[in-house]
Amino acid sequence: MPARKTTAGKATAKGTAARKAGATGAGATRGRRLTRESPIEERAPEIIRLLSEAYPDAKVALRFSNPLELLVATILSAQCTDEKVNEVTETLFRKYRTAEDYLRVPEEELRQDIRPTGFFNQKATSIREACRRIVEVYGGKVPDTMEDLLTLRGVARKTANIVLGNAFGKVEGIAVEDGMRDPELGEVSCKRIEPVEMMTLCRRLVLADLAPVALDGMLAHQLTEDGEPERVEPV
Repeated sequence: MPARKTTAGKATAKGTAARKAGATGAGATRGRRLTRESPIEERAPEIIRLLSEAYPDAKVALRFSNPLELLVATILSAQCTDEKVNEVTETLFRKYRTAEDYLRVPEEELRQDIRPTGFFNQKATSIREACRRIVEVYGGKVPDTMEDLLTLRGVARKTANIVLGNAFGKVEGIAVEDGMRDPELGEVSCKRIEPVEMMTLCRRLVLADLAPVALDGMLAHQLTEDGEPERVEPV
């Protein structure tokens, strides 16, 4: 999945929420002004508060009405904009309503249906093989656990986190952005987050012991709204 799975980030008069917390010291701990040099344990709660105020309705940008649609849309979003994916799925989801539907047509037909999203040969194979396993192993229903989702073709932890968090309301980690990941650490888990050096204060955010705050599933979307990070292929 590309990294960005939220509504398009737009800089507004609100300014960058995280920058407020670090550069201007919008929050204070025990009466002390927060700066970029303040301990992350003090800055993180204020950053999260400001992000929540600035982007209270942040949500995944991909349009879907059920777990299968979100799974397919997320696979299609690799190296493709959310807007283009939504444009394609508007008609795609009327034609393919179940996992079985993706298996009933020739693969070439599916390729042409998703062609505008790019890399359509690989994506068509991933979608069909994922649907094949969903039908044969999971009774036609998209599984709702990380372990099972990772057995599907074209699904790695990032895609699985997006499906779990947005289709099933289960947040096991943050679907990280290009600016929110470390080449060695990769995905940042909500339950055990290690310090990751970011390009800006917002992207240097380390959640430390704030797992309960992050587990509401909103943080990844709010960070994307605020930073509009570069899109990368799913991991």
